[in-house]
Amino acid sequence: MSNNSDANVVGLMPDGEIHEPSLGVFVLTEFVYCPRAGLCAHETGREEEEEEDSPPLSFFSFNPLLSIPEIDAALQRAIGDMTWYVAGAALSAIVAVLLSIFVNRFVGFAGVFGLLWFLTFAAQRGIQAFQLNQQRKLALEGKHREPNPNLSDVQDIHWWDLIQAGFESQPVQDQMIDSELSFSGKPHRYLRRGNVVIPVWRMRNYDGRLYSQNFIRMAAYCHLVQKSFGAGVERPYGIILFGHSLDGVAIPFTRQRHADFLEALRSAREVIAESKQSPGPAPADPALCAHCPTGKPIADETQHIANGIPLPVIHAETQTGKCFHSLCGDRFRWLPPHEDVGRKDLRLSS
Repeated sequence: MSNNSDANVVGLMPDGEIHEPSLGVFVLTEFVYCPRAGLCAHETGREEEEEEDSPPLSFFSFNPLLSIPEIDAALQRAIGDMTWYVAGAALSAIVAVLLSIFVNRFVGFAGVFGLLWFLTFAAQRGIQAFQLNQQRKLALEGKHREPNPNLSDVQDIHWWDLIQAGFESQPVQDQMIDSELSFSGKPHRYLRRGNVVIPVWRMRNYDGRLYSQNFIRMAAYCHLVQKSFGAGVERPYGIILFGHSLDGVAIPFTRQRHADFLEALRSAREVIAESKQSPGPAPADPALCAHCPTGKPIADETQHIANGIPLPVIHAETQTGKCFHSLCGDRFRWLPPHEDVGRKDLRLSS
C-alpha cells in the first residue's frame, strides 16, 4: 500500500467539529460543477435518484450483470421464461386453428394476436439468454489484472479483470455517513477483497472526458468508505464504469485528492453561508450553462420550491408568446444561456 492512499489530511477540517449544513455527494458535485447549480440542488432538496448500476435500455437490450452467480441465475430465468412463452405460443396456435375450424376463420384470426404476443416475448427472452451467455463467456475470459495502487494516474480497467483478480462485487444497502463532517453518500456498489473496499459508481453519460466533479465524487466515496468500514480498511482507488459497458477507470485516492474533496466541501458551505447575505454567486463558467439541466427552460408553470418557499417564476417567451422558465433562472432572476434558449429564441418577459 503506497502513501498515495494515506489520506489523513490535517488542518482543513478540525477534528470533532460538526459542520453544517449536512451535505451529500450529489449536492457537493453540483457545487464543484457550478456554485449556482449547487445552491439550486441544496435549497430544493434535490438528491441523486436511486438508480440501478446501468441506465435503462430498450425492450430487446439488456444491461450487463456484474457477477457470475448473477449471470447464471438470470440465464436460468431467461431460459425458463422462453420455454414458457414458446409453450404459450404453441397453445395459441392450436386455439387459433380450432376456432377457425369450429367457429369461423375471422374468430380464428383473433387467436393469432395471442400467438404473436407469446412469440414476441419468447424472442425477447431468447435474445436475453444469448446475451447472458455471451456475458458469461467474457466473464470467464477476464484476466487477473488490477490497477497499480502505487500510481497516482488514472488507469483503465475492465470489470471482469477485477473479478478474476479476486474482488467480490457487493451491492450497497445504506448511505455511508461521516457524522463529524455531516456528509453522506452512496456509491452504486463495492468491490471487496479482504480489507480492501473499492467504491464503484457508473457514469450514465460519458463523453470521453473526466471532469473535476468526477474526481471529487470518487474521493468523497473513498473517504466515506473509511468512515463506514473503520480505520483498518484500505481504499486505494475508486472505480467509474461508463454507460452500459464494463469498461472504466480507477481513480487513485491520493492525499491531494482527499484534500481537494475537503476543500470542495468547505467551499460549498461557504457559498451556502454567503448566499444568505447576498443574491448568490456568479455562474462558474457561462459555457457550462449550455447543457446544464438546472438552467434548461421548461414550459411547465409549476413553481420551484427553495428552502420551503415557492420561487417567483421568471418567464422567458418565444416570439409566439409561449412561456418557459428554469430552476436556475427562477432562483437567480436571470435567463441562463442554455442551448435551448437560443434554439427557441427566448427573451425575458418585460
